[in-house]
Amino acid sequence: AAPVLNPAAFVQLASQRDQATADQTAANMQSRFSSSLNGGTLVVRRVDLGTRGIYFRVQLPTNSLNEANTICNSIKNAGGDCFVRNS
Repeated sequence: AAPVLNPAAFVQLASQRDQATADQTAANMQSRFSSSLNGGTLVVRRVDLGTRGIYFRVQLPTNSLNEANTICNSIKNAGGDCFVRNS
């Protein structure tokens, strides 16, 4: 599948405190939930939460909120955990 250039929503699968852990988590989840990801590729996004610190979010960019909800439900049905973010 082509990468989503202007995502409408994200499926978030994890949030880690360091880049290396987030990258490893993304690789593991990409493999574990490949059939649920609708051909998409997980990305790691760095987020500065101010006083709470820097986090690295493992996310799947999607073209619509509906697509994100469908994929997240599929991941949950496969035994995973996730939630949908608008940004």
